[in-house]
Amino acid sequence: MKDILEKVRHELLEASNEQAREASQRYFREEVKLYGIKAKQLRETARDNFRIVKKLSKAEIFDLCEELWKSG
Repeated sequence: MKDILEKVRHELLEASNEQAREASQRYFREEVKLYGIKAKQLRETARDNFRIVKKLSKAEIFDLCEELWKSG
């Protein structure tokens, strides 16, 4: 499970873009932590990783989501 989390985190950091982050920040009144990833890239990352995760049980998937959420 740790491998999946590390892979997702790495892909999100790789896809991050400072210009996209600044542009997205304008939509929020308060300060929000954003990676700055374009929607198209995020969909591709989600699709690729879903192929790995869909074999897991719901409990394992929820645990992965919780770990991602806690890590910021």
